[in-house]
Amino acid sequence: MDSKGAARIALGQFRAWSVGWYKTHYALKQVSPVKVYRDLNQDFERSGDQTDTGVFGIHHHWDDDRPVNDIGRGSAGYLVGRSTKGHNSFMALVIE
Repeated sequence: MDSKGAARIALGQFRAWSVGWYKTHYALKQVSPVKVYRDLNQDFERSGDQTDTGVFGIHHHWDDDRPVNDIGRGSAGYLVGRSTKGHNSFMALVIE
């Protein structure tokens, strides 16, 4: 976790990712700088948070098929698909 707070990606950034390999599967990997809001106060809101810009390694990948109501520590700014099946369906659309 970054000491400045979890990264919440600013809306409207679509060109910062490319298909690549993440650990054991295809994912969208961050390849360009993005603007993020740092949620230091942990209110899950972007308004009022300080911004940061850079390449932070924010990737879109799956996360261990966690329960619907408990993403837990599956993401500290990452774009995480809750289920392996859902992520694979999403990536099939992206790769086509």
